[in-house]
Amino acid sequence: MKGLYGKPAGPINEEVRKKAIGDEIPIKGRPADLIDPELEAAEKGLCKALGKKIENVEDVLTYALFPKVALDFFNQKDQPLVEKSAEKLRSEEAQAPLIAPSEFNVKIHGETFDVKVGGVGHPGEGGRPYFIYVDGQLEEVMVESRLEVMPSVEGRIESHAGGHSIRPKVAHDGDATTPMPGAVVEVRVTLGEKVRAGSVVLIVEAMKMQSEVHTAIDGVVKAIHVSEGDRVNPDEVLVEVRPEK
Repeated sequence: MKGLYGKPAGPINEEVRKKAIGDEIPIKGRPADLIDPELEAAEKGLCKALGKKIENVEDVLTYALFPKVALDFFNQKDQPLVEKSAEKLRSEEAQAPLIAPSEFNVKIHGETFDVKVGGVGHPGEGGRPYFIYVDGQLEEVMVESRLEVMPSVEGRIESHAGGHSIRPKVAHDGDATTPMPGAVVEVRVTLGEKVRAGSVVLIVEAMKMQSEVHTAIDGVVKAIHVSEGDRVNPDEVLVEVRPEK
């Protein structure tokens, strides 16, 4: 409708387009021509972040596409490799505390599924939503808990509940949230800033893909509940926008 993916295969009904993109102006030409050159800026950003000159253009491209993942990878790659004997590894495994897994394989009727717990939301009447990746496919599962426990650092099971959301629950049209569990890559707004409906307030990365988080209303940024690098879940308020009085 907007033309971000190139020229449509056929004519578009203008009334339908208006409902889809509102007052936004559709792109008539090649979308890539509207993008500012990013390679030089990405190279400078990566050199500054790592504190050294980067010679490999593939590293720069990786950083341009996935800045947070790339920095984590480059920092770990530069760490010296520490080799451990099999005996030492067995000893450390034996001493390690028993904790609740967050990523595991589940075998049902002979079929194995890769399961990863992406996040957990606020409890409601139907239970608490858990955001689960099953073979890479995001699923929302409602769980009505009879008892919630949290393993301690030593591996003992504590009686208090854990895993709750630490941010407010979405309750207002101006509450911006993420469509899936992920990590905040960039905060695009500041407190007190005036924004318009559709403005990008955050960039969130999930499954190595970045997505924009928009505000749905015109107004002023009243609160920001996240910082870069924070893990976030759907139904949490990440940025609060309220109408200007």
